Amino acid sequence: MATIVLREHGTTKEIMRLYGGKGWPSFFTRIRLFITAPFDALDKHIPQEGFIVDLGCGYGIFANLLGLLSAKRKILGMDLDGFKMRHADKGIPNVEFRLADITKTKIPPADCILLIHVLHHLASSQDQEPLVRACLDRIKSGGKLIIAEIDRKPWWKFVLTQLADHMLYPGQGIHYRFPESMAELLKKFPVKVETEVMHQNTPFSHITYICAKP
Repeated sequence: MATIVLREHGTTKEIMRLYGGKGWPSFFTRIRLFITAPFDALDKHIPQEGFIVDLGCGYGIFANLLGLLSAKRKILGMDLDGFKMRHADKGIPNVEFRLADITKTKIPPADCILLIHVLHHLASSQDQEPLVRACLDRIKSGGKLIIAEIDRKPWWKFVLTQLADHMLYPGQGIHYRFPESMAELLKKFPVKVETEVMHQNTPFSHITYICAKP
């Protein structure tokens, strides 16, 4: 599914209206929707109904988008950043947000859990495996854990990705887990893993792991 689909979708216009204004959250929303994030490709893997938890949801752009795309979804977005949480809640009936440290809080049982460009922003690479384990423990049978991360290929998109991450998160460590290492990690869990490259419509080297729990 090409990025242009959501660009033409009325839901995207509604997100732009909800995040309207001249501040950074509004500008960042435009960047995420039209340049950096493969939201279309991700959405097709997410159930159209059920309880979905978006961990490290930031400004709540994707959580709100998912809620608008299907009223049968109940979305919970969680993030440690209070500023982002204040801008995330747009009053969408089936979407709520909670201020929480996702590496410490108890994740509620869910049909689908999202880690969208989250693992490499954790304080340490050692925090990644425990968080993945915690997510899989809380996903219901037949549910999914969806992990969007970064690949080294194409090399020029990886370079742009690094530049963007260091510009948006100055002074923070970035802990990319590339496909070989991610495969080793996910082998530790009883899940069926589908890997999908998602960089075709963005300037960044996105890759996503769809982990189905039996």
